[in-house]
Amino acid sequence: MKRIIFLAIIFICAALSSKPHDARGSELVGFARRNCLGKPYSVSERLGPDSFDCSGLLWYVCNSLNIEMSNGNTDSQMSYGTEVGIDALKDRCAGLEVGDILFFDYEADGVSDHTAIYAGDEKIIHAVSRGVSEDTLSGRTGLSGGQEYYDAVCSVRRLK
Repeated sequence: MKRIIFLAIIFICAALSSKPHDARGSELVGFARRNCLGKPYSVSERLGPDSFDCSGLLWYVCNSLNIEMSNGNTDSQMSYGTEVGIDALKDRCAGLEVGDILFFDYEADGVSDHTAIYAGDEKIIHAVSRGVSEDTLSGRTGLSGGQEYYDAVCSVRRLK
């Protein structure tokens, strides 16, 4: 009987100490929507809270929620979380979860140029020249001949 109670306590503690990714992802997206949408784009004042570039936005949201993330460029941020793989984009993003981090290589040179937070329903939250916005992945980038965001994704990461 003591063994059963002990195992039950261990199980309950483990369940309470870990937060499922979907809850964490919803926190990321909710925080970004409430606190960052509409803020201006800036390279010189990129880490928020009043303006952002794309990597600064990701750092600010993660840092505000006590999630470890580099405040460097997008390429340095690609080492955080777990690789999901770009196959997650197939079938209208069926493999993506809210809060997944997408990295983009617009120049097709093997270096990430941009990052965004997946908001669900094929939408991303990111900082672009017009400011922090929520766009669809099928939208045009305005870069490299106006390719779709989908076409430039080079990595997908899932934070814990």
